[in-house]
Amino acid sequence: GVGETNYSEALTTYPNPFSETATVNLPGSFSGENPAAAIFDMTGKNVTSALTIRFEGNTVQLLNTGLAAGIYTLKITGNSGTVATSRLCVTTK
Repeated sequence: GVGETNYSEALTTYPNPFSETATVNLPGSFSGENPAAAIFDMTGKNVTSALTIRFEGNTVQLLNTGLAAGIYTLKITGNSGTVATSRLCVTTK
């Protein structure tokens, strides 16, 4: 409702699965949030350095530079504590 803070929101990622590049749509709650992104494998290990992340307006561009095929979790965190997650499926190039 009005005035509530969403602490976990779903992200739309396409294409998903992807091999090289994907685009993530950020919900409106991230407007002005200066968000940060992190990628985790299924064991919870931070593997963010294995790809390039670019924030462009209300989207995030993901460029796979080293992630192996598998399932990952993308976590976007805003500076007010807003969090959104998406499951990513990476396929072989």
